[in-house]
Amino acid sequence: MPSWSNWAGNVTCRPRQIARPASVADLQQLVATTDDPVRVAGAGHSFSPLCATDGLLLDLSLLTGVTAVDTARGTATIAAGTRLSDLGQPLREAGVGLANQGDVDTQAIAGATATGTHGSGSFGSLAAMVRSADVVLPSGDLVRQDGDDAGLALGLLGVLVSLELQVVPAYRLHERTWHGAYADAEAEWAAAADGARNLEFFWLPVLDACVYKRFAESTDEPWGDPPPPPQPPGTIERYLNPERVDWSYRVYPSQRTTRFIEMEYAVPAATAFATLAALRDLMRDRHPELTWAVEFRGQGGDALPLSPTQGADVVTLSLHSAPGDAWRPGFAAAEALLLEAGGRPHWGKLRGIADERLAALYPRLEGFRRRRRELDPSGRLLNDYLRPLFT
Repeated sequence: MPSWSNWAGNVTCRPRQIARPASVADLQQLVATTDDPVRVAGAGHSFSPLCATDGLLLDLSLLTGVTAVDTARGTATIAAGTRLSDLGQPLREAGVGLANQGDVDTQAIAGATATGTHGSGSFGSLAAMVRSADVVLPSGDLVRQDGDDAGLALGLLGVLVSLELQVVPAYRLHERTWHGAYADAEAEWAAAADGARNLEFFWLPVLDACVYKRFAESTDEPWGDPPPPPQPPGTIERYLNPERVDWSYRVYPSQRTTRFIEMEYAVPAATAFATLAALRDLMRDRHPELTWAVEFRGQGGDALPLSPTQGADVVTLSLHSAPGDAWRPGFAAAEALLLEAGGRPHWGKLRGIADERLAALYPRLEGFRRRRRELDPSGRLLNDYLRPLFT
């Protein structure tokens, strides 16, 4: 039997079959003719075992490309296996771009939308950009779904084939990064927010310092030097870039060459700095083994049933560590703190919260479960990780 591992190496499985369909028709036949459970691997950039299966694991890396752009409607149709890194240039050539994205662009677009991947600023997740999608059901039928079904659904409502995304006119960003003491973080954030399109910072526990990243739209032609080669984790230099202006899709991504694992919680924006202060005390006083940066990002609310924002503006706090086991006690303590602060976890990242407690955080979960049972009554799109929560 073949084996599969995610990017970080913390999730592995042995599917009965790993298949790489060359066409939508091939994909339909694979799904319709197997009795095995079916999951889709995407780029493997989730840290939770969303993709793990002992059945059929689908690799959609041959189903790629921007297949249509409708500038009048402001939409682009994109094949499900397309990496975010391969979207920027063809979209710009058509005069459009994504309204926002995160600093990792190695994900497949279907996986990024299905897990609620997001960037910073007042924008919702990538899933909120989905207007419709073509989806293969467990029966093998190809159907069109609207954004509520085809957005943040964890691959539970069908195998995504292509997505129609809302796009915006192509734009350029002015990037500025700088660092300062943790004690000044709230004041720095308030001062930098005026006129910013995207704003975030990394708090470095060992140095008790913050490194800020601010993007603002610009009409300048591109200027400035490209980012330097990646520096070691835990250093200020890792997060500093030369000031520059460039097209948005070139500015958003950062190079992530060191493997890591991550836990992220969305917490109420109004109490985000108080939550970070409590997290800082926990990490420095009780869990000094957690030395990797904590990322602080604003995110706009969206109304999707499984959105961790549940329609409210939030701040996402992300903890990182090297793979292994040393992070487990500290992450567990941090998760308890983040839950107490009213947080909800990112679906594609690590969580230890029990399914029963997680279910209570999503008032529309039962409606999503009913829809899943309607489209997949035998539960073939579930795996051991997802079954307890979504049956």
